[in-house]
Amino acid sequence: MLEMLRRHYIAEGRPAAGVFASEIQAPDSYRRADLIWAPVVPSAGDGMVGHEIKVSRSDVLVELTDPMKCEAWAQFCTRWWLVVSDPAFVAGLDVPETWGIMAPPSGRRTRSMTVIRPAPARKVHDAGPGWKRVLSWQHHHLSTEVPELQRSLRYMTEDRDRYRQQAHELSYSARETPQHQRVSNIIKLLDVEMAKHQPYDGPLPWLSAHHDATDEQIVEVLLDVMRSRKVAEQVRSEADAVLRALDRVTEATAKQRERLAHLAGLAGGE
Repeated sequence: MLEMLRRHYIAEGRPAAGVFASEIQAPDSYRRADLIWAPVVPSAGDGMVGHEIKVSRSDVLVELTDPMKCEAWAQFCTRWWLVVSDPAFVAGLDVPETWGIMAPPSGRRTRSMTVIRPAPARKVHDAGPGWKRVLSWQHHHLSTEVPELQRSLRYMTEDRDRYRQQAHELSYSARETPQHQRVSNIIKLLDVEMAKHQPYDGPLPWLSAHHDATDEQIVEVLLDVMRSRKVAEQVRSEADAVLRALDRVTEATAKQRERLAHLAGLAGGE
């Protein structure tokens, strides 16, 4: 719900027009507001806006048992909102007239919250303590968040530089491995052997010693070898089948000749 309210008050990609103070304790009180929106530019309004967030009907009922407890913050705000995750939570309930009711975006709305009931303007006698508390909250968060962001940025920069160095070292060390040397030798031998069968003198241009073959080219060579072997195996298998058939025909012919000779002998004897 807080993130929905953040998008409601702060347009994406634009500077915040106010202080988005969540879980902020009231001046001279232990009570907290779920959110105080304190605009700092004229176009965003001229007074603080308070929000109490409820995500279940039972939470709303508990809040309504003591509606005055919000005054710890509401007294400094020009408007006060009850923000519910589902409009059904307030159906049939007697919500104070001084509260507006707000729900998540609906329909075509993707950023602005849905106003179920507008929040009436409240008369503020002295907002000074509230503004002072918001300023203190903002100072505290900046004093802790900025150093944390700076540390995170430093760590990420160090990680980036380390990864770059490792990638740089690997790009050179890979060329010095036995595997790389072996592949290079194979390519050179393949270049020489295949050049013997070319209709022109000279090595294959894509396996020239003047430039390195890519991994894709090496893979293609190996695939060609595998395809050639597969074709050779198929031809050999078919040739074997033909030879076996010829053997059977030869054997059958020899037997037929034996029978004919035997019959001829019998006929001559008669």
